[in-house]
Amino acid sequence: MHPEISSFFLHNRHIDVTLHKISTQMIQLGKFNDLKVSKAQDSGYTLIDDEGTEIFLPSEKTDKELEEGGTVSVFVYPGILGAKKATLKKPLIALGEFAFLTVSSTDEQGVYVDWGMEKDLLIPPKQEGERMEEGESYIIFMYQDRESGKLYGSNKIEKRLSNDDLTIEEGEEVDLMVQRQSDMGFAVIVNHRHRGLVFENEVFQDLLIGDTLKGYVKKIQPENRLDIT
Repeated sequence: MHPEISSFFLHNRHIDVTLHKISTQMIQLGKFNDLKVSKAQDSGYTLIDDEGTEIFLPSEKTDKELEEGGTVSVFVYPGILGAKKATLKKPLIALGEFAFLTVSSTDEQGVYVDWGMEKDLLIPPKQEGERMEEGESYIIFMYQDRESGKLYGSNKIEKRLSNDDLTIEEGEEVDLMVQRQSDMGFAVIVNHRHRGLVFENEVFQDLLIGDTLKGYVKKIQPENRLDIT
């Protein structure tokens, strides 16, 4: 084989190996992770990822017995003291998603919303898109701070949406969340990523802000504007 060709294949083999290493992801905070049951004991289960990183699943966080060597899908979240914890319980929101959440309290640090976990999700003051009051519900996006790695919420919806690079096609079924009502119909969040519009004559049920439902991409207009039905 020609040296240059040999070098090319060796280089690409290196890329494949690198991509494989990247694909064996570590435990991800704020998401469901498929982990291997390394050890079972009365108090719970020790779980590991592909890199051997351990996390503990307490017995009270699961309603079924797990076998050593088996695989289980768990949601990983920050506990009261900040350490990663695992549960089979589905939260009200996950990393990179929107949800309609209720404010449980406020203080000088920001706004706290209930997302179904033991520690409320903090929305820093700079992430408040509107004045938020205790007991009221708002559309929230969950993100991870790049520097600290901590999970936070944001009520600044528009900055989290983009139609520049669409990940959907005409006719495709999509997940929708009602964002607001307009003169033309209802602005909706599409698949937690894009902006869409359901025209008034396409609405056949009562809709409220925060409602979730299924829909279809009726038409992709110029500038990637989405007509939803």
